[in-house]
Amino acid sequence: EEIRIFLGCSDVFVARFDRPRGTLEVLYESMDPGSESLEKLGDLHLTRFTTIMKDLRTKGQFLMQEFGSLSLLDPLLAEMVEKRHTNSLLILPLYLGKNLEGMVGFENIWSKKEWNDWDLNLLQTLCDLLGEALRRKGSAEKLNSTVKILKNSFEGTFRTMTKILEIKDPYTAGHQLNVTRLATAIAAEMGLTGDILDGIYYASLVHDIGKINIPTEILSKPIRLSEIEFSLIRNHTRYGWEILHNIYFPWPIADIVLQHHERLDGSGYPQGLKGDEILLEARIITVADVVEAMSSDRPYRPSLGIGNALDEIEAHSGQWFMPEAVQACTKLFREKSFSFIEEIADDDQILP
Repeated sequence: EEIRIFLGCSDVFVARFDRPRGTLEVLYESMDPGSESLEKLGDLHLTRFTTIMKDLRTKGQFLMQEFGSLSLLDPLLAEMVEKRHTNSLLILPLYLGKNLEGMVGFENIWSKKEWNDWDLNLLQTLCDLLGEALRRKGSAEKLNSTVKILKNSFEGTFRTMTKILEIKDPYTAGHQLNVTRLATAIAAEMGLTGDILDGIYYASLVHDIGKINIPTEILSKPIRLSEIEFSLIRNHTRYGWEILHNIYFPWPIADIVLQHHERLDGSGYPQGLKGDEILLEARIITVADVVEAMSSDRPYRPSLGIGNALDEIEAHSGQWFMPEAVQACTKLFREKSFSFIEEIADDDQILP
């Protein structure tokens, strides 16, 4: 629009070849308000502008300031002269990289625009920049499409793992979904975004996947576990790491799963890591994991309630649990009315 006004043109259009369809697709068009009685060009058949294509390939431009009888042999030019009353027309090639992929047209209906070398150089530079912009836009669209496909693939993979665990232990599967919902909410409350938030989301979904290797009779035992049985349960973090570490993810999923029972003072398991040795994602999931576990019914005891769960993480803030995550978690429940969904029909509801 600005270029059209600057040059005093009645119409400027950007078009790209659609070779499979045999058309020239007009992507953008700017017409002078005084040209409202004219229809926009719309898509054009490639076979209708042989004269223009010949000049674009041989001269690097098509420039017509006086339409003679020979030019009218070109159907496109004949239509523009007869129906649009075009008096001058400049068309420049649009390159995407080294490939001729379209054209940019500058049309004047009322006067014979005298195009000088300065005009042509300026506009060719504009077309080169436009071609590069379109090339990058196309690359970005392809990249976004690939990212979307990969994301859907990741979603499917994690959902499948959750469903497999649900078959063995419905409690654990529901626990993972609730932890995911709380952990991502805590992260968002802390201002975390992007890869960190995505990593927390996906790791939470499978943080207890290692329990698939724990005997069902232990997972569902209705009385307190013995020390030996509890030691078996503690192995689930390593089992989870073993399941996940050979799968490529853009996030350190396996290590997050391995570390989600570590404590800041080194009293956690399985490695006894301390402080910043524990991944940020794992430190956040740890808080969500404890709150969900304490506030839910377990096979061997009823729920202890959200109040007791929040008191527990506050009592050990800075000792076992990351203070920022504790603060965000308590704020969610006490000030923002966060609550767990008892029955999640659609897993997408866990997204923050």
